[in-house]
Amino acid sequence: LALVNFLVGVSAQKTSPLFIMWFSHTALAVICFVYICFREGARSIFAGLKKYFGLILGMAAIDNVAWVFFASATTLIPISIATTISESYIALSVFLGTFLNKERLKNHQIIGVILVITSVIILSSITGGL
Repeated sequence: LALVNFLVGVSAQKTSPLFIMWFSHTALAVICFVYICFREGARSIFAGLKKYFGLILGMAAIDNVAWVFFASATTLIPISIATTISESYIALSVFLGTFLNKERLKNHQIIGVILVITSVIILSSITGGL
């Protein structure tokens, strides 16, 4: 994933964040379509689209918007910092699991969450994000 983030960042800096995400996601969709057609047949794709169209459309839209925002961020701040900040969603997942699912954290998990949040705040303030 780090390689993907780096390549998206460099490509967005060289061209356009919107273009690079359109190009890479279109290429990935074609590759996945061909693979699934050979593996399971085109019927499985269309059956899945018919059954889960709203979910697929919503997820695709949110994912594409998020990637375009990430690519745009890499044109404004260093790629390493944009990647660190964007990967901090793990801390959000921990909070949601703790508060909504009433999951219990172990000591090393608590330390990890504190380190992630602290690192993101420090990196954001260094780059002028806060």
